[in-house]
Amino acid sequence: MKKNTILTENKLRFSRAPYPWFLVKDVLFAAMVAFLSNVSLVSAGVSVNTGDVQPKNVTANEGDQSVAVSTPVNEQAATSNNDLASLNAGVTSVDVTASAEGLQANNINEGSEFGGLFATANEPIEPIMPSDHHSTQLMMGGGPIAVANMVAPRANYNEDHSYVVGYQTNKQGKNVVIVGPWSQALDNDAIAIGKLSKAQGVGSIAIGSGVTTDNGSTAYSYAFGTNSIALGVLTQAMRDNAVAIGTNTMARGNHSLAVGGKSVAMADEASALGYRAVAVTSTSVALGSNSFSDKAAGIAGFSPLLKGAATNTGFAWKSTLSAVSVGNVPNGKTRQITGVAAGTELSDAANVAQLKSLQIYVDKGWKLSAGGANATAVSIDNTVDLAAGNDNLKITKGNQDNKVKFDLAQDITLNSVKAGSNTFNANGLVISNGPQITTAGINAGNKKITGLEKGIEGTDAVNKAQLDESLNNISKKVDFTSSFAILYDKNSDYNSSVNYNSVTLGKKDSGPVALHNVKDGEISQQSHDAINGRQINKISQDVAKYFGGGAAFNNGAFTEPYYKLSKVSKEGKVENTLFNDVGSAFAGLDTNIKNVNDRIKDISQGVAQDSLLWDEAEGAFIAKHGRGALKTNSKIKNVEDGLLSAGSTEAVNGSQLYFVSNVLSSYLGGGAGYKDGKLITPTFKIAQFNVDGSGGNEKSYSNVASAFTGINTSFTNLNQEIIDVKNSILVTQDEGINLFQIVSGGRLRLNKKMGVVSIGKGTGGTEISILNNDSAKRIISGVEAGRLSEDSTDAVNGAQLYSIGKTVATYFGGSAGYNEKGEWSAPSFKIKSFKNDGSVVEASHNSVAAAFEDVGASFTNIKNEIKKDITNVKDDSLVKWDEVTKLIKIGSEKDGNKITLANSQSKSRTLSGVKDAEQNDEAVNKGQLDKGLEKLSKEIQSDNSSVILYDKKEDDSPDYSEDDSPDYSRVTFGKGKGSAPVALHNVADGKIAKGSHDAV
Repeated sequence: MKKNTILTENKLRFSRAPYPWFLVKDVLFAAMVAFLSNVSLVSAGVSVNTGDVQPKNVTANEGDQSVAVSTPVNEQAATSNNDLASLNAGVTSVDVTASAEGLQANNINEGSEFGGLFATANEPIEPIMPSDHHSTQLMMGGGPIAVANMVAPRANYNEDHSYVVGYQTNKQGKNVVIVGPWSQALDNDAIAIGKLSKAQGVGSIAIGSGVTTDNGSTAYSYAFGTNSIALGVLTQAMRDNAVAIGTNTMARGNHSLAVGGKSVAMADEASALGYRAVAVTSTSVALGSNSFSDKAAGIAGFSPLLKGAATNTGFAWKSTLSAVSVGNVPNGKTRQITGVAAGTELSDAANVAQLKSLQIYVDKGWKLSAGGANATAVSIDNTVDLAAGNDNLKITKGNQDNKVKFDLAQDITLNSVKAGSNTFNANGLVISNGPQITTAGINAGNKKITGLEKGIEGTDAVNKAQLDESLNNISKKVDFTSSFAILYDKNSDYNSSVNYNSVTLGKKDSGPVALHNVKDGEISQQSHDAINGRQINKISQDVAKYFGGGAAFNNGAFTEPYYKLSKVSKEGKVENTLFNDVGSAFAGLDTNIKNVNDRIKDISQGVAQDSLLWDEAEGAFIAKHGRGALKTNSKIKNVEDGLLSAGSTEAVNGSQLYFVSNVLSSYLGGGAGYKDGKLITPTFKIAQFNVDGSGGNEKSYSNVASAFTGINTSFTNLNQEIIDVKNSILVTQDEGINLFQIVSGGRLRLNKKMGVVSIGKGTGGTEISILNNDSAKRIISGVEAGRLSEDSTDAVNGAQLYSIGKTVATYFGGSAGYNEKGEWSAPSFKIKSFKNDGSVVEASHNSVAAAFEDVGASFTNIKNEIKKDITNVKDDSLVKWDEVTKLIKIGSEKDGNKITLANSQSKSRTLSGVKDAEQNDEAVNKGQLDKGLEKLSKEIQSDNSSVILYDKKEDDSPDYSEDDSPDYSRVTFGKGKGSAPVALHNVADGKIAKGSHDAV
């Protein structure tokens, strides 16, 4: 009868084993793994002697319903050139009593098809060939056994002692075992057995099967951590020493354990045992199916005495590891824990028997008696009612704490209390031959109160020693020059009595002190209240409104009024004059009235005949002189320099224009200036027109004055051209509406249809001249401010030129600018020059270039002087670094026993960076010296003190932190900056004058 080396599953189902079938399979599988791990595979042409390697013997006995694994005697192997001649496995016995047959394999012989068959000692097993789906079928016992996903029956035993069997396996470590298709062992000593099993950590074991989904993704039976174990389908052991056993089981923490389908151990040392058991926190334990444990360590237990969390932090009251759960309370799943013995230690679990015993003890209750008599048993459910005999005693029970309190009534009804000869009644306490405390008052009976302890609390009585000590300390600290207290003045330096009529803020001869947080004082004839800045500011702003003229009061300073009035001189000249006070403004108006009156008289006497008069026909002031038809145009000469200001419309003369242009070209930089006696200026191109209208060619000018002269010539020529053509209309609006009409005499009259004025648009020419018939120059007045831009061709007026000059003067500094008469003052830069010999000479420069040239020379001389001094100091210095001792030595090469740090004027210097002294001969620093001086009176410096203190100094940091030194320039009333304002009464009249800092 053919014997089978492997029992099929359907036969083992009838073996009546006392263990579940899956446990039997696990044991048999473990035996097979152990057997394979001890067998050396032999390939063709190789002779291997296994020595004393002893394979295991597996016996399934029906009598005791068990499976036994025994140790064989010996195993030997030998081969020939191409065929495995013989394999002596010693005595390898497999006894399966359930089938009443014994199987013993002594020799296994293989021919040329060793890769496709197995043989027993007596009968060969029929050859087997790989199937198309990577599985191998073993034909034995009348029925096949399928070993799925096997690539080939021949194993690959590598030189690094690894065992690899399977289709498309992945081996990356040494000493690994791989069995199954697509299985992977990715580190040393890893074992991967089963389809899609993956052992990635060192020494990790993955036994089971993975899954390839329909969408092509792959899920492995995965052992990721070092020494981790994953057993089952889709199991995952993801951390070091983690163990996961079951289907879809996951161990995700170091040293974690998950056993059972879909169980999860998520944290380090967590354990989940049972189907869908979950252990969330470190060291937590979930026992049983669907159990859930997420309570971390450090949770205080319930205290019956406290009716809440225990305050005892011992391990018996407060957990040191995470919780053990046998259910899932949030989901309503609980279990009873049965078979629990009575606990003995503080941390042992108590069973119901112990609780029942406690119930019996509690039910015995306690006994209550009064005065040792009439004892009565009181059980836990009984009520004890305490009552007082009269209203002098009150008995109460707290609603929250259940405490019983025995209190005397607030009003005790007693007629009298006697203690010897002393009486206490409704009139009070009367001590015979001693003090009396009665309704009439307290009489000490001419007795001292002695033996009084020093008071501690705020309401304690103080003794004389405390009072003397406090008064002495306060007196010293208040009189201390660095005290925060404000004191009344003394009558004199020789009379230390208090002058209650005078308070001086700050130290003697110190600067004025700011008084902050002053409440609004009363403003009346009899008031002596201090007035604060807000009140003064309001009064000053009201006064400024009455002045007008731009007068204002802001930030503690007046902005003087600005009255711009015309000033009429005796000669009739009118100038814009500024007045900054009402008195001078009215005085100026009075002078104007007088001068105008005198001028009217002069005109009435015929002076007007030689004046520039208004011509009604011309509609303008004319400067023609002569008689009748002989009147000719005339120049206006000797024109006084006009005012150059932002709002000026005064005429400026040619010298003013030339002067400004000349000065600006000298100081603007960028190539402008004089060089080698020649003027270097920007080039201005001006179109020139002849008298006959021809021309239009551009002409370059090297300064503004000559450019305007060219413009003036063009205007004169254009004006003459207009006179010549007479009725020819050359000046029109852009849209063709005549703005001027030529009438008799060649004059231009304004057309009431206003618009843009075009000059000479209807004819050729590039030059306009406004010279009169005597070729004299004219002034163009009333010119609107032209546009200032890179492509602008607008004419500019005197105000614009003044503004530019003023701005440039501001940039120059050095007192450059225009005075009130419009005269330009060149800048003067005073530079201290350092010479080669180290001397200092102050020199003035009228140009920026010259000033910077002088500064550069000074820097060179200073650098040379410093270099020379450093060389001299290095040789002559008494302060030197000692490389041997690593110390800075002063005067070690000289005699003497004294060092002075005084300067050349014998004034003291500060020696900083001094470390705290440790030896007797070391210098101490100020920090050490100040340690004994840091204590000041806390009572005086507190917010509740009655003493007014100086503010503490603030630093410049963003949090405005304060130090402890007084700021003698500021005093804040009240309890700090956020407190309510404080009224300051009985303030003497302060001096109101320039420089006064008295309070008003």
